[in-house]
Amino acid sequence: MDTDPVVPAWPIVHIELLSDDVVRVDGEEIAVPPGDSARQAALAKAAETARLLRRPVRAEAVEPNGTTFPLIVAADATVTEAGEPSPAPAARRRLLGRSRSAPAKKAPSRPSAPVPTIPPAPEPDQRNNAAPALGIPTPPTPAHPIEIPHDRQPGRPHTAAKNTSPVAPVAPPTPRHSPAITHPEDEPEAFTAPGTHASERVAQVARAVQAGDLDEAMALAVSWETDQEATATPDTSGLAREVQAYVTLLTGRPEVAVGLFVSAITMRKSTPGDTEAIRLADNALYSWLQVPDHRSRTDLGELVLSAYATTTPGHPAEQFIRGHMA
Repeated sequence: MDTDPVVPAWPIVHIELLSDDVVRVDGEEIAVPPGDSARQAALAKAAETARLLRRPVRAEAVEPNGTTFPLIVAADATVTEAGEPSPAPAARRRLLGRSRSAPAKKAPSRPSAPVPTIPPAPEPDQRNNAAPALGIPTPPTPAHPIEIPHDRQPGRPHTAAKNTSPVAPVAPPTPRHSPAITHPEDEPEAFTAPGTHASERVAQVARAVQAGDLDEAMALAVSWETDQEATATPDTSGLAREVQAYVTLLTGRPEVAVGLFVSAITMRKSTPGDTEAIRLADNALYSWLQVPDHRSRTDLGELVLSAYATTTPGHPAEQFIRGHMA
């Protein structure tokens, strides 16, 4: 692996090594396969995110003694240290159990604006009873998985029915104005109708989702963008990236979906008032609210704020997000 990679600041995979047999990744305790160590299992989990994004990702690994190691994890689980551990007494054992590799480029600094630590979130079944800032209800965990938006119509995606064929794309809807943030629990909205070739790609992904094969759905979504890169045909609509974001959300990785939705806005080279970009920002907000790990949510909150700053400066969502980061 390149020892000096340029790796974006998002997402940061948080690894907590509790013992030689117990480890949490992004707040979730993960199973350690027989014959593997907790470290290996954690790094393999981080590598899944790298494969999903088709690039290395940053990670912060915390040893039982409190030492934190900034790392860069590649898709093949190759690891490079991304800076000095903190604290870093020489006698302490390193996460990888080996000497350091060649120095990697230091990780980018986090946003300079001070962000207070958020208190522990209530359990999912308690969220509807909470009354966050602006009187906006915190969204409950969706009762059904979100369907890949093959019908291309705005509004909530329909729940995917088993063994059904995707609906053919329809004409683009009339552009809508961005509403005030009153129901951030609304599931991500579908996007406007693409061209014929893109419609075929979306239909392929939709069929894989409906068949329950999310690995195949992700592979199809990623190959779509890879093919565009190979033919030097940039996706200025961000549609392929958005489809990846939907599938990623279905796989239970909302923290990654946030970044994908926001990067789709960047690909559009959006300017204020772009209704499609505003919809993508709304979908990034929805994904952000599903992130269970408090540290990840705080890190990603600045990313969602940047999405609204690009599309609709002064949007009510900005106050809502800051209220949930406090």
